[in-house]
Amino acid sequence: MKKNAMSALAMALAVLLVFPARASPATPSNASRVRAPATASGWQYDDAVMPASSVGKVENTVNRKDVKVTLRYYDMRNAAKSVSFNLTSSGYFSFSRPADFASLRDIMFVFSGGSLPSSGKYNFSGDFTSNTGGFTYNEVWVYSSKSSNNVASQFSQQSLNYSQFSGDFYFITSIDLGNINYLTLNFDFKEGFKFPYGGYASFRFEKLSSGSDVDYNTPGTSDGDKAEDTNNTNREIADNTSEMNDTLKEIVQTISNQLAALWDQMYNLMHLPQLANDNRNTDRIVGAIEEGMNVELEQNLEISQDILNNQDDNADKIIDNQNQNTDKLTNGFDNSGMESSNKNLQDSLNGYDSVENGILDSVTGYITGFSMPDFNILPPGVVTACIFFGNYLQRLFDGIGSFNFPITLSLTMIFVLILIGYYRVRG
Repeated sequence: MKKNAMSALAMALAVLLVFPARASPATPSNASRVRAPATASGWQYDDAVMPASSVGKVENTVNRKDVKVTLRYYDMRNAAKSVSFNLTSSGYFSFSRPADFASLRDIMFVFSGGSLPSSGKYNFSGDFTSNTGGFTYNEVWVYSSKSSNNVASQFSQQSLNYSQFSGDFYFITSIDLGNINYLTLNFDFKEGFKFPYGGYASFRFEKLSSGSDVDYNTPGTSDGDKAEDTNNTNREIADNTSEMNDTLKEIVQTISNQLAALWDQMYNLMHLPQLANDNRNTDRIVGAIEEGMNVELEQNLEISQDILNNQDDNADKIIDNQNQNTDKLTNGFDNSGMESSNKNLQDSLNGYDSVENGILDSVTGYITGFSMPDFNILPPGVVTACIFFGNYLQRLFDGIGSFNFPITLSLTMIFVLILIGYYRVRG
């Protein structure tokens, strides 16, 4: 069992070391190509090159943080100097005047590592928008270099077609990229250069078919160079794998020996004494548990009997208390006060009825004793005066026109109210 555990651990370590995590290579994204404007009067550019920058735009595809821009100049002693910056993620850079600056050599954009795509044929374009402007470029060169083990480095350079306007520039060319170390764009200035010099730069690689004609070939693009690069790469991988295997064997063997020695020491120094001590402690624990179980069982029986006795006593007390409360509720209630209040209320209602009947009797006496007077016993002059006065009121009523309606309504309401009152009194 001990040997099986050490073997499994050694195999796990070997697998982790032989198969490390590998990062996926970065590939440039695809985007639409830039279209030239309809007119370009005043610009100087070759027919194969589309105007851009202040007259166009390139959609960037490279990792601009891996693109380095270098200012190369001569100091007061005519010694060559340089200052470099990496572009920001947005493609920005800016140079201020160095303290020992005497004259300018050129501005150089350097592509290497993560800013270069894999080998193949591409349309390569770029644009730069200057912060200052007012100067012109004289010439633009593209350089590339390839280095191999035990072989002299290979270089290639070519003049590049481009367009410019007030410090902005744009170029597009086709290029066959080999397995190169770096590629540079060198800009020579004609006139008007001044500090600070900077702005925003964008570059684009667009994949072409393998049979496409190109304007520029970097070193290592021939079939022989590509085969040699592949062989060199495979040879390096094989050498590294062989060295890694030997190293892993040594590491695994060393770890296995150390684990075996450690296991033996732990077994002899710790496991055997601990096992004997565990046996003694186990016997003591078992004995203590048996004694404790007997004592606890007797105590639990006594406690259970006490609980049962207490429950019986409490039940009897609860029943007696409930019987007493029931007797108090049944026999102790006194309703004499409520009966007295009911008698007072009945007396008050009877008195109210007597008073109401007396009022109604007095009113109905006048109503039942009323009789219509005999107008024939009145003197003739009184009757004539009443008739004349009545006729006068009738003419006055007819003469007021529409105003007689409120009078008629008022009289009608009075008559109706008299009838309602009479009905209620009679009732």
